[in-house]
Amino acid sequence: MALGAGAIPAFAVAQDAPLPATEIQSSRFTESFPETGAGLAIFGVGPDFRAEMRARDRAGVIDHSGQPAGLEQTDILVVLAESWEEASAAFASSILEPVNAAIQDAEPDVFVVIEPVALGHGFDMLTFTFIDRVDGEAQDPRCMARAVIDYVYRGGDGTGFDSPACSRALN
Repeated sequence: MALGAGAIPAFAVAQDAPLPATEIQSSRFTESFPETGAGLAIFGVGPDFRAEMRARDRAGVIDHSGQPAGLEQTDILVVLAESWEEASAAFASSILEPVNAAIQDAEPDVFVVIEPVALGHGFDMLTFTFIDRVDGEAQDPRCMARAVIDYVYRGGDGTGFDSPACSRALN
């Protein structure tokens, strides 16, 4: 999926979802991250998400020390919303308006909307907006973390990690 293409659909795949990429396959994103690691801001996904990110980030490209102080220190933003309407409202009329536009343009069967946001000052922030439930089933925070790592490690290339299939396999 190309960066900015908007969304990844929930595919009907085999029961056992694959693990995310374990090494950097494209430096498309990682080359712009600070040497101390990408600032990771998370909202709504809980501690299992951060623990899984730490466990799956074998290349050490993420700063796992906690929430960044502000948007200027945030390279990756992950948000979990109850609904696409809630997610859209959270981003509307803000510096993150491009995320709202991507959510509005997404197909109804997607489980995540990925959108880069140019914040000026020579850097972009990569945003991942997940929906809590897909086809009535909750997405597991560990699988959402795996989807983020997979996307970053692959540089946005590939078919995308299927978080709903992973969630079904873990649950």
